[in-house]
Amino acid sequence: MSVENPTQAELQTNRLRQAVSLFTLILVGATWPLWNPAATIPDIPWLSFLVDVQPLIDWLLLTLLVATCVLGLIPSLIPRRLRLQRCCYLIALGGLILLDQNRFQAWAWEFLLLTGICLTLTSREAVRTARWLLCGIYFYSAVTKFDHGFLTQIAPEMIEALIPFKPSPLATWPHFLVWLLPLGELAVFLLVVNPRTRRWGLRSSYVMHGMLIYLLGPLRLQHEWGVVLWNTYFLVQNTILLADDKPTSPDAVPASAIPTTKLAAALSAVLMLYPALGWFGYCDPWPAWIVYSRRPVRVIPLVQVEHIQESPDTVQPYVGSPDALSDWAPVNLDAVSFANLHAPLSPAPHYRAALWMSLSSELNAKDVGMDIHLPSSRFTGEHEVQQLRGREACSAWAGKRWANTKPRDTVP
Repeated sequence: MSVENPTQAELQTNRLRQAVSLFTLILVGATWPLWNPAATIPDIPWLSFLVDVQPLIDWLLLTLLVATCVLGLIPSLIPRRLRLQRCCYLIALGGLILLDQNRFQAWAWEFLLLTGICLTLTSREAVRTARWLLCGIYFYSAVTKFDHGFLTQIAPEMIEALIPFKPSPLATWPHFLVWLLPLGELAVFLLVVNPRTRRWGLRSSYVMHGMLIYLLGPLRLQHEWGVVLWNTYFLVQNTILLADDKPTSPDAVPASAIPTTKLAAALSAVLMLYPALGWFGYCDPWPAWIVYSRRPVRVIPLVQVEHIQESPDTVQPYVGSPDALSDWAPVNLDAVSFANLHAPLSPAPHYRAALWMSLSSELNAKDVGMDIHLPSSRFTGEHEVQQLRGREACSAWAGKRWANTKPRDTVP
């Protein structure tokens, strides 16, 4: 890279590095308990041999991550330091994620991909490939919202929240308004994917993310800050990535006129096709960009009503009321995560089952259970429920996934 006279693509990757570094610091700070190895929620690493890793390693990786992010804020770096910064960023963030599956947040996955793209490819190829990543996020996020669960449960709440006073007039408007949310996101994808309409895609993305920040932020639905900040990051990222491909000098060749290399084409294809595995259950929801969707397998932890008081203090406030004629009360793990980690809980079902087995370790084996809600029909919302009672049955189901299910001993 030429530091003295950088091309537009080099300027874009520099600014993207700065944005990723800045928002990594902000998002880690906003969800600090998630990254703190002394948090009250157990860490479940991806691989079994990492169970014995001491908290000191977390602190060393956190220190490295902060240092690389501070270095990444520098406007321009010589190539050797730039490669070192990106490599250390991948090692630090990737290492922290390996030590706890719940740290595999959607924003962290995107930041890892963007950093890997910029490390592997030239600046022009990196910008192009990062645009395909952005297109994939919008496409798969939109498609998974064409679902009965989202359209009848989540979307109506968002539509009604658009109006800041009660009763909201939108509550009585035609039900087809709920379709505007997935259709709007799909429209952004169609505008962004076409170079001729990219500038309109940029403007429409401003509207979409601005609306989501308003809806999900403290003014309306009051979701956790991590979700709001990730949408804020998209405003910055899109400004960088969706800028017109203008040459920086009269003799320069526009980036769009340069052929794509085989490596860049292969990476773009993987980024666009890999999330489709989530439709068939071969990819976890967040790497498949499945957000705000009720279609994936859902795990409802259960505890015997008579023994609720024996459950951990972190769980008791979030035990719900049992169904009629039932001796089992549901546990809201999402609320447990928001209260203790300030971050959404990974929707990966087997991880949730493993986490419940860890949180309920002090309860008798016969006093824990789970209801497994299998994927619902996209059109009717109907689904089957698999009932598991007893620790042995629950642990066996959690162990069906390739990832580790045992927690680290880091809780004080």
